[in-house]
Amino acid sequence: MNLQEALQSATEGNFVSHKCFDSNQSMHKFNNSFYYEDGVNLNTNNFLNILGEEEWTKDGWYVKYGKESINKEKLKEMHNKNKNYLFLRDASYEDCIIKNTIE
Repeated sequence: MNLQEALQSATEGNFVSHKCFDSNQSMHKFNNSFYYEDGVNLNTNNFLNILGEEEWTKDGWYVKYGKESINKEKLKEMHNKNKNYLFLRDASYEDCIIKNTIE
């Protein structure tokens, strides 16, 4: 999957990752912005356009967690709690994954 397909998948509610990411890294979309699992908003500072220019991001994307594996209430709560911070404090948005839905 390429970056545009990954962004579309994230728009559909999935957490996506890239083959070059560490095993604990992912990207998702919440309220019209894309975020890394550590809280970085990828819509700031034109970062998505810069990411799209990187050769390593042209392909290699995949769905890490399907939307059915995400506790949407917990995700919303975490976003609301951390909206004024650049990074999450001692947490990851992957903490919203419902563990018993992972194969």
